[in-house]
Amino acid sequence: MAAIWGILSHSESNIQPELSVSMKKRMGKYKIDRIDDLLSDKFYFACGHQYFTPEAVHEILPYHDKERNIFFTADCILDNRPELMQELHITDADIPDGLLSYHAYLTWGERFVEHLLGAFSFAIYVPDTDTFLLYTDHVGNRCINYSLQGQTLYFCTTYDLFKECFSSEQLKLSEKWITACESEPSACMLAFPGLTPFEEVFQLKAAHYIKYTNGKLSEIQYWKPQKCKKIHYQEEEQYKDLVVQTFRKCVEDLLRPGTQIAANLSSGLDSTSIVSIAAPFLEKRGEILHTYTSIPDEAHDYESDAYFVPDESSAVKKTVACFPNIKSHFIDCKGENALTHLKKFVEEYDLPIKSAINLSWIYQVNHDAHARGCTIQLTGQMGNGTLSYGDILSLTYHQMRTFHLIQAKQSICDFLKKNHVPKKYFLHTFYSAWKEKCCDYFGISSTYKNGNVRDNLINKYHIKYQNQKLFHSCGNGSLLTDSQRHNNICSQITFQQIGLYNTISSLLHGIIERDPTKDKRMIELCLTLPMTCFVSHGIERYLVRGYLADILPEHITTDTTHRGLQGGDYIYRLARSWEQDRLNILETINNPQLSTYLKQDKINEMITFCKTHKQLNPKCDSKPIIYLLYTVSLSYYLSNYDHPS
Repeated sequence: MAAIWGILSHSESNIQPELSVSMKKRMGKYKIDRIDDLLSDKFYFACGHQYFTPEAVHEILPYHDKERNIFFTADCILDNRPELMQELHITDADIPDGLLSYHAYLTWGERFVEHLLGAFSFAIYVPDTDTFLLYTDHVGNRCINYSLQGQTLYFCTTYDLFKECFSSEQLKLSEKWITACESEPSACMLAFPGLTPFEEVFQLKAAHYIKYTNGKLSEIQYWKPQKCKKIHYQEEEQYKDLVVQTFRKCVEDLLRPGTQIAANLSSGLDSTSIVSIAAPFLEKRGEILHTYTSIPDEAHDYESDAYFVPDESSAVKKTVACFPNIKSHFIDCKGENALTHLKKFVEEYDLPIKSAINLSWIYQVNHDAHARGCTIQLTGQMGNGTLSYGDILSLTYHQMRTFHLIQAKQSICDFLKKNHVPKKYFLHTFYSAWKEKCCDYFGISSTYKNGNVRDNLINKYHIKYQNQKLFHSCGNGSLLTDSQRHNNICSQITFQQIGLYNTISSLLHGIIERDPTKDKRMIELCLTLPMTCFVSHGIERYLVRGYLADILPEHITTDTTHRGLQGGDYIYRLARSWEQDRLNILETINNPQLSTYLKQDKINEMITFCKTHKQLNPKCDSKPIIYLLYTVSLSYYLSNYDHPS
């Protein structure tokens, strides 16, 4: 793995050697083991190596194939490495992933990435045909950004390096991106795929590559998973075998020999499924699996309802007891809250962070795992859309839409009987979900009427229309059409945001997060399975609770009345130090730059809230607190850019 960057110039001016020096110097804040580069008057390729696997030490990147006159650089870790080596007739067991990928390019040409699995971005330049190619993987695991300025094309893994290439007047903040980011009430920062916080800088979309030749730039999509055809088996056991084999392969392919593995572990289905496959596999190799669990600070006297469980340590300890080679670690971020490191996070990620509630413990997990020698961290971020997808509402809606009314009735009866749920309660829940869907569909329940972002910006960039467009495409909640469910799983917005965070985190901490629930093979599988595989015999999330039941501990698969809530004590953490924090918040949001994007009356409301609430009630409405965190983060971010946007 690596960070890659470079310049391809067709302009009259040459690339100055000082620029390559300053770009390498800027990468000094990251945990990079080695930097190599190739520089000429019109061409510059660089690679900041990170040794996540033993083979990475031997990488020669950027690589110049002098015989064919091809320049190649890569940021990659391959998951189908053994299969590729066999297919390409390569016997060198120590061949690094970058060179292996280059052999794939020589064999299959421009569409070679269709044969690869893993996390990657590639840059290729062929001077003889004046062709430049820039790739990212199927689900955008590795962020890669680019900008075409006149006749010069720039690319790099992080935004940092554009600051060396462009003046402050050239590298302007994107008003459109920030408007979309701040208008969304959730932690999602994106509404327009491919856009970044900077004008004229774009993030390459997942499963795409750009081709720049003869002065023209084109974007090509090489994987279209929505076109997967449904599979229909006669026996349920066939579905079970397929799910188990596919998911097992997705997990085991990430457990590279010679690497120390860590994994996030909660009491949820996704992380437990991953650990339940990874731990026995590593035990056969005589290796330890380090697991990490976020728990509340024991100093907080928090309360929770009967369903959501902020402290998952009890169930996690039961899981860990099932696997002798697991060494568990519980991260409580003692004494910290969402504001403790927020300014640092904004500077390091170069984003107006909206996930401060969870980023603190994620940051600490990555830091601790790296300190223990781990280079790969397993996560299950996408599991809710793939592996553990499926509730009775989604199945009922699907069966009703396809006019399978008898099957819908039977599914409901099976669920009510299995889970002892009153019929009236189910009907009320289904009606509420239907009503919410209708309101969202017709734009009745708009989140922008009383939002914080200025109305003129909402209108200028058609934010309401864009989000309505996304809703029609991907849906919301449980009641999704087949098309919406497919688009939801393959959302460019989701891929882009996760890839952005994970790429920067890997550079900051020297450990890469990998998610087998987001694997291309799992996505394709979930798109081809019939809905009855996700909810069956009255059991929701059946891929795990049914098909993987023999692999997971029973206390996890049979618990349908609780759900983990990591970071759920964030208001209690804030309340403890609120007296001082509110003064810092007041100082931070008293920033005239905020009114460029936010309504002044909303800023005044936040100021009044902080002045009048000298103590914070841990049971207060969370919405004002969330927006306060968003606004503080935006203020920090804007303060780093004193030029006009």
